[in-house]
Amino acid sequence: MKKLTLIILTLALNFSFAQFPDDALRYSNINFGVGARAIGLGFTYIGVSDDYSAIFWNPAGLAQVKRFEFAGGLNYLALTNSTRVWGYSNSFENTATNLNSIALVLPIPTIRGSLVFAGGYTRISDFTGTLSISLFNTQNSIVPSLYDPNPDYDLAWKLGLEDSTGATQILNNVSQKITLYESGGLNNWFISGAIDIAENLSVGATISIVSGSYKYDRQFIESDTRNYYTNYPWDFKELTVSDIIDATISGFSANAGLMYRSNIFRIGLMTRLPASISVKENYTRSGESSFDNGDKFSDSYSGTSRYGVLSPFYFGAGASFNIKDIVLIAGDMVYVDWRQMEFKNNPDLVQLNRDIKQIFTETVNLSAGVEVTLPFLQQIKVRTGYSYRPSPYAEDKGISSRATKLLTFGFTVLLQKTLLIDFAYINGKWNTIHTQYSYIHNNNFYALITDEENTIRNFVLTLRYRF
Repeated sequence: MKKLTLIILTLALNFSFAQFPDDALRYSNINFGVGARAIGLGFTYIGVSDDYSAIFWNPAGLAQVKRFEFAGGLNYLALTNSTRVWGYSNSFENTATNLNSIALVLPIPTIRGSLVFAGGYTRISDFTGTLSISLFNTQNSIVPSLYDPNPDYDLAWKLGLEDSTGATQILNNVSQKITLYESGGLNNWFISGAIDIAENLSVGATISIVSGSYKYDRQFIESDTRNYYTNYPWDFKELTVSDIIDATISGFSANAGLMYRSNIFRIGLMTRLPASISVKENYTRSGESSFDNGDKFSDSYSGTSRYGVLSPFYFGAGASFNIKDIVLIAGDMVYVDWRQMEFKNNPDLVQLNRDIKQIFTETVNLSAGVEVTLPFLQQIKVRTGYSYRPSPYAEDKGISSRATKLLTFGFTVLLQKTLLIDFAYINGKWNTIHTQYSYIHNNNFYALITDEENTIRNFVLTLRYRF
C-alpha cells in the first residue's frame, strides 16, 4: 500500500469494520484467466479464441468451433512470499488446487456462416496469498493500534494493555511474529454465444453469474522476550491477536467480442463490462494477553458487514498470425482504468470511492506468445509467452518492480483425433508493500510495513474432447 493508503488505514478506527480500496481491487482484478492453451500462450488469446475458453477471452471466437467440444481443467498454484522488515526476512508458501473450468460447446448447423453456443463453469481469479515474518521491533508495537473509542471494540482495554484514558506504555522493543493466509477466488457460471454476421466476421457475448469466497486469517504474536516491561501494571509478557474474515461473493458479469478471420491472420476486440459484485463478510477479532504476575485476559468480537463492488471496464485488442499452419504468433493489449471501481450499497463507504480516484490509475497490460506445431510430430504443439501487467496503484506508475511479470510455457497433445491434452506452466513475480498496522501517537505516525516479493508457480491441465 502507498502513502495515501497508509493515511486511510490510520483513519479507519477498527480493523474488522473497515473496508479499504484494496477490497474493491481484489474483486475487480482478474489475474490468470481460463484454459491451459491460452495461458501457455502468454494470455494472448483475444485474437485466437478458437476453443471453449473463447467464452472468457473473446466470445466472438466461438464461431470458429465446428465440432461439439467438452472441456474440463484443473489448476494448481503455489505462491511464495518473501517478506523483509528492517533487515529481517523470511519466505513462506501457500498452495491451492481448484477446478479451472468445465464447459460444453454446441455448434448449431447453419446454411452459411456459424452459430455456436456454450455453457459451463470457469474460475477466473484466485485469492491465494500468504506471509510469515519474525522480528524484534524497536520502533513501535501493535498495542496502540488496538485502541478504539467504542468500548465494545477496544481490545487493548479488555486485554489489560491500556489505562482508563486509552494510554499505554507498551510502545516498542517487542518481539513480533506474523502469520497470514488468504484463500478463495471468483467463479463464473456462464452462457455464451457467437454468430457470423458477415463472411469471416463474427460477434459474441458471454453472460455470467458470479460466485466465490474469500478468507483472510492473520495471527499476530507480540511478546516481551527481552524483559523491557517488568513493572506492574505494565509487566507485559505476551499478546496474541487473531483476525479472520470469511466472505461470500455473488454477482453478475458480461463480456462481448468481435473477430475478423482470414487464412493468415485474425484480429479480435473484446470488452468486459463492469461486474456487479455483492460481498457478505463475517469477521472475528480475538485476543489473548498474559503478564509476568500471572494475569491473563481474553476477549473477542464478531459481526457481519455487507457491501457491493462495481468493477471497471476492460478493453482488449489482439491479433494472431498463422505461418503455414506451423507457427502461430499472437499479441494482446488490455486497457483498464482502475479509478472506475466503486463501492456500492453501503453509505459508510462513500469516502472510499473518492480515495479510489486518488490511489489508483489506468494500466495497459501487454502479452505476446508463440505456438509451434512440431514438424516431425504434428500431434504435438509447444508454446511460450510473456505477460507484463503494471501495478494499478498511482504511486507505482513507471516502477517495473511493482509490475506483475508472467512467463508461460505449454504444450498440446492430440490423441485419436478427438482428445486434446493441454498443459501450461506459469512462473510469475511481483513486489508489493503491505501495512500490518498503523496508528498516530503524540502526533507522530507509526506503522509496521512489510516489503514483499511474491513468486508463483502455476500448473494448469485441460482436457478437450471433440466429437
